Amino acid sequence: MFILTFCLFVYTTSAQEETFNIDRAHSVIGFSVKIAGGFSEVEGAFNYFKVSSNVEAETYKLKNGNVEIKVTSINTGNEGRDNHLRTDDFFDVENYPTITFNSTNIVQKGLDDEIKGDFTMHGITNRITIPSKRSHAEKMVWIFGRPYIIYEGALALDRTD
Repeated sequence: MFILTFCLFVYTTSAQEETFNIDRAHSVIGFSVKIAGGFSEVEGAFNYFKVSSNVEAETYKLKNGNVEIKVTSINTGNEGRDNHLRTDDFFDVENYPTITFNSTNIVQKGLDDEIKGDFTMHGITNRITIPSKRSHAEKMVWIFGRPYIIYEGALALDRTD
């Protein structure tokens, strides 16, 4: 089982814009995997990813979201393991350099969102639902006077699927 987690800080440079940008300094896409029969766990992250999203200008509700992860940027803190994960034993980055998610529908229940979409990893696309939570209902101005929204979520994936 592969647990994928994310915490994304998104911002816009103008309150009128609807396209939000990722705040790379405060965002992460991470994972944890149980190994050795479940007795140990490996945690890591993907150091390079792109996110594009649009929100409603007044409500800051997510309208869509797309993610592209550069698989070669995998980082578990162990170079040998990371190099092995890049081989065709696991991610096969030569043939499948990216993991993508493209939203198709977003169901909102208060601050909770169910982001439905197409998830592609290792050349296989599956329709999945990512449960996420929005940090707040109102516009939040944080660093440098920019409006921010924070999305957090986690989901379990079977990497053999």
